[in-house]
This record gives sequence, C-alpha cells and structure tokens, in this order.
Amino acid sequence: MLLKVAWLIVSYWFEQMNYTYKNIWLIAFPVMMSILIEQLINITDALFLGHVGDVELGASALAGIWFLAIYMLGFGFSLGLQVIIARRNGEQRYSETGKTFFQGFSFFCCRWRLFFACCPQTLSLFS
Repeated sequence: MLLKVAWLIVSYWFEQMNYTYKNIWLIAFPVMMSILIEQLINITDALFLGHVGDVELGASALAGIWFLAIYMLGFGFSLGLQVIIARRNGEQRYSETGKTFFQGFSFFCCRWRLFFACCPQTLSLFS
C-alpha cells in the first residue's frame, strides 16, 4: 500500500515536469564548457611546467590539489546557501531571504578571515 502511494506521488510529480532536451541542454551546456575550459587550463599549465622541470610540475600539481580542496569547500557551502535562499524566495518570505543571504555572507567572510589568519603566507599572494 505504501509503495503504491509513493508511486502515485512520484508519477504525479513527473507529469508536472515539462522539461525538454533543449531546456536541459540550455542549462547543462555552459556548465560543461566551464569544466572543459578549466581542464584545458590545467593541461596547458602541465605542458608549460613540464618544460621547466619535474619539481615545478610537482609543485603545481600539489598547489592545484590544495586550491581545489579550498575551492570545493566554498563552492559546496555556496550551493547549499543558494538552495536555502531559493526556497525562502519561493515561499515568498522575502525578509528571511535577506537574512539568509547576509548570514551566508558573514559566514564566508569569517571563513576567509580564519583562513588568512591560519595561513599568513597566502596574504603575500594578494598584496
């Protein structure tokens, strides 16, 4: 019985979605291109640094991994924040939308302050 009810809910939900392949491609194509371009940049870096030396190529690879880890932390939090803001906006609770945005913004500012306090060497990269 429970499985039948779940199937009815899912089938009703899929009937309400009128997505075409064109709509999906309009969203997916820019994302695919940005990922492709990022990979091309990494390949170009590896090609140029391969001519300089093995140590430099290894250093670039390690720095790329650290950058990816830090970037993904921020990216994951921003995606979660985006979902929460979109939900508040869809519920038409606009005052809570603004509060959520500024809470997320202050979280990111505190996170970057903590990052720069723990890693003072990174400050020299931005000055």
